[in-house]
Amino acid sequence: MITVDVSRHGLVAVELHQDEPRAIYQTVEKLSGARPALVGDGVPTVRAMVEVQRRFGGIAPRAVLGGEFTAQHRTETAVEVLGGMSYDTLVAASTGPAVPSRLSPNWPYIAGLPAEFATSVLSVLTGDPASPTLPPGVLRLDRAAFDEIESSSAVFAQASAVLDCAISAAVRGLDVDHEVRKLVSTW
Repeated sequence: MITVDVSRHGLVAVELHQDEPRAIYQTVEKLSGARPALVGDGVPTVRAMVEVQRRFGGIAPRAVLGGEFTAQHRTETAVEVLGGMSYDTLVAASTGPAVPSRLSPNWPYIAGLPAEFATSVLSVLTGDPASPTLPPGVLRLDRAAFDEIESSSAVFAQASAVLDCAISAAVRGLDVDHEVRKLVSTW
C-alpha cells in the first residue's frame, strides 16, 4: 500500500492489484464514456483501490473507489462507471459487512457508489480529451464505498482522479507515489 500525505491538502491510500470484495455493490446502471488513448503499450491489466480523505478543519470528506484497466485493441479508452442505488437507499440497506478504511481503521465505510456521485466520477474520467493517460482499452470502476456523512460528489471526483492517476502511472511504468503526490499537491 502506498500512502500519500500532503499537508493541508489530503491523505490518500493506493493499493495496486487490490480487490476489495466488501466494496462490491449492487449495480443499477452503467454510465459510459470514452476519451482519447495514448499511443503505445503498457501493462495489459491493472487493478487498484484508492481511498481519499481531505482535510478542512473539522470535516474530512472521504471516499473509496476501485477499478480495473484492461488493454484492448480499440481506438480509444472506454470508461465504464457502474452506478449504484440512490444514497438514501444504500444507507437504509447497509446491513452487509462494512468496508474497512485503510486511513482510519476505526471509521469504516458503507459499500456502494451512490447514483448521485456516479456522474461526477464519469465526468472526471472522460473530462480532458487533450491529455490522454491510458493506452487503448477499458477502464471500469466497479468497487466503491462512501461515508454516510463525509462523502460528496466533490470528494468522489477527486478519488476518481487519484484512481485514474494511479492506474495510469502503473500501466506506463511510472512511480505511482510520485504521480499521486503531484496530483494531491494541486488540491
